[in-house]
Amino acid sequence: MSDIAGKAGSKSKIIGVDGQTVKAWCLSSEVAIRDSFNVGSMTDVGTGTYRYNMIQAQPSDDFVCSGNNCDMVDTSAQIFQIYKFANQNTINWTLNVRQCDNNAPSFATADAVTETYSFVVGR
Repeated sequence: MSDIAGKAGSKSKIIGVDGQTVKAWCLSSEVAIRDSFNVGSMTDVGTGTYRYNMIQAQPSDDFVCSGNNCDMVDTSAQIFQIYKFANQNTINWTLNVRQCDNNAPSFATADAVTETYSFVVGR
C-alpha cells in the first residue's frame, strides 16, 4: 500500500495500487456484525461455519482471506480456536471455526466465542 488516510475512530480510506488494498473487512461477535467495510450481512450456516456477504462483488474469486482471533477460550484447559477460510467467490466467503483442546487432545467444530476479525484482500 502506498498510503493510508484516516483518523482514530473512523474507517480509514485506503489508497494504493489495485490488488494491494483491503476490499472488505468485518469485526463480528458470534453472529452479529459489530463493524465492517463492504460487508452487508453475515449468516450462521451451522455449527462453526459463518458466511460473510459483500456489498460490492469482487472482480474475481481469486483473492486472499485472512482473519485473527488471539483469545484463548479457556487458559487453564489450554483451549483455543483456529479459523479457516473456504468457499470464497466473488460475493462472499466462509469462515470455519475449529476448537483445539491441548488437554484432550481434540480438534472439533465449534461456534466462535470471541470477536472475529476477517479481511479480504483484492487482487
